[in-house]
Amino acid sequence: MNTELETQSIQSRVTQFALDAIELYKTLKWHNEAILSKKFLTCATSMGAYLFELEEDMGIKKCTDGCVKALEMAKETKYWLHLLDKSQYIEYNYHKFMEAINEIIQLLESLDTLDNKVYYIIQK
Repeated sequence: MNTELETQSIQSRVTQFALDAIELYKTLKWHNEAILSKKFLTCATSMGAYLFELEEDMGIKKCTDGCVKALEMAKETKYWLHLLDKSQYIEYNYHKFMEAINEIIQLLESLDTLDNKVYYIIQK
């Protein structure tokens, strides 16, 4: 797989996921859910923030650390989605979210295996 296309795919998927997460957050807030929704939104949007920060001129170590943090946020997002699903607080298409976050995790894990190449891909 072309690593530049892979990175663009990750960034676009994470951005779309964050936009979808905002919509879910609004729905949860409308139903007066205040705790899980905030945790979920923070993690779901932090993934993209970490990847966005990588576009700045920084060293290889910071770039790799940013990818690792994005992966950690993706895994935590999956946990909050799991809790939202199991709590049955509202009816929502959690399957769509779980499918998307699993794809993002897989893509981020593939970036992690590229080590220093990530720096050169993101710095284009």
